[in-house]
Amino acid sequence: MSTNHIDGDDDFLAVSRGHQQIASVSSSSSSHSIPPTPPLSHDSESPLNRSFHTDTDPDGSLNNNNVDDIDFDKDITDVLVADADANDNINLGNKSITNARPYSAKKQALELITSWANGTLDLCDPGLSPVQEFRLTPTEYRCLLEEIESDSSVFGFFEDKISATYSKAEQIFRLKMPHQMHQSPLTRLLVHLDTFLNTCLANFPDLQSDLEVSGNTPFTFFSDQQHAKRMRQQKERKDFAKRIERVSSTRNPISPTEVRRRNAEIDAMYDPNTKPKGVTRAPDVYVFFASMLYPCLCFEVSWSQSLENVQKVAATYLRRSRSAVRIVGIVDIHYNKTKNKHVDPDQSVWIRLYKLVHRPINHNRVRDDVVAISEVQVQDFNGNIINSTTNCIDIALNDFFPRFLTEPHKNDPNMISLLGQRYILTTQRMHDILAKAKKLQDRYESQTGMHELSPELEVEEGQ
Repeated sequence: MSTNHIDGDDDFLAVSRGHQQIASVSSSSSSHSIPPTPPLSHDSESPLNRSFHTDTDPDGSLNNNNVDDIDFDKDITDVLVADADANDNINLGNKSITNARPYSAKKQALELITSWANGTLDLCDPGLSPVQEFRLTPTEYRCLLEEIESDSSVFGFFEDKISATYSKAEQIFRLKMPHQMHQSPLTRLLVHLDTFLNTCLANFPDLQSDLEVSGNTPFTFFSDQQHAKRMRQQKERKDFAKRIERVSSTRNPISPTEVRRRNAEIDAMYDPNTKPKGVTRAPDVYVFFASMLYPCLCFEVSWSQSLENVQKVAATYLRRSRSAVRIVGIVDIHYNKTKNKHVDPDQSVWIRLYKLVHRPINHNRVRDDVVAISEVQVQDFNGNIINSTTNCIDIALNDFFPRFLTEPHKNDPNMISLLGQRYILTTQRMHDILAKAKKLQDRYESQTGMHELSPELEVEEGQ
């Protein structure tokens, strides 16, 4: 994992892997300022002003997903789609009349991504919300990806520096915009986690080599249909086992041939190795082992969202990963600005940890509940730190490491000691992180016309 940093109080750490926001790297000899760009238009018809509500993916009745998402197994070049901007063409003899909307959501998204990649997007624009949302049909989404791939420079930027997700259930394409109050706390938290875990695993090089602490890489989760098939398969297998046991001592036990035939039918109902085809999300920070399908711990920043939406984000990770994600942390930041100078903005900050708890309903049924195992307020409404010895984030290390990874070392005294430790993040440390991020954000917003970090905040590459 490579990190970029600067020295002093304004140290801004940027971490890269896959689809991630990366701070620009330059040396003092090659630094240059990006010329100012006029602010974006904010009228109601502006392509950047048409966003849609809902920042999370709704959970269905099966406590997992709603509907199947984009099939990411298919090569985008194999999908034949027409240009979404010309889908209303009417052929009249040798004439073609285009009734396309003047600004389709696909065109808005493409224009935003292209201007961002070309350095002409004013990231200091106060009207640019932290999350840009565009309502796209699956066909429009595939078409958008094709157009992005057609320009190598834009595609490279999109792959390396942009955090984007698409939900087929909502038909919404989301772009996370670079924002110091969003990115900086998490990158500092990421480095803190990475240092802590690598120190803990110093005696276990096999686990240490598999460990990855990074962020903004997309993971595709299981769909509702896949979950339903898997649940039905498990029920059939359990019922058949009970039937075999029930008639085993009677005069008509089930023959071995029938057992093999029925088991083959049940196995064919759902392949456990099927690739997930549900919603895609990109956690801001995650702890991941190469031998796993999903991270064991995920962190996301929630920018002044409702508590209901925060819980839905956590439920997406916990339920749709089939419990592979053990802990979800939400950094709930409320740096709301208000135009009314007589009204104080909400500056409260909470860190909430969620876990999936299995609760028995009766002797053969279990309900999975998403439970907030910890809710810590770091700052009050006025931005004052709430500090106490008990007010901290406390995570057991056995939630970081899946059992099958630690099983080979179960008799090792070092592993026994390791699993008994805890990761603790004090509110004082989190407050310091937020204070530095706020200082950076204030300077960032004051540098009008600057599209990356200002020259005095340039970063140098480090390992």
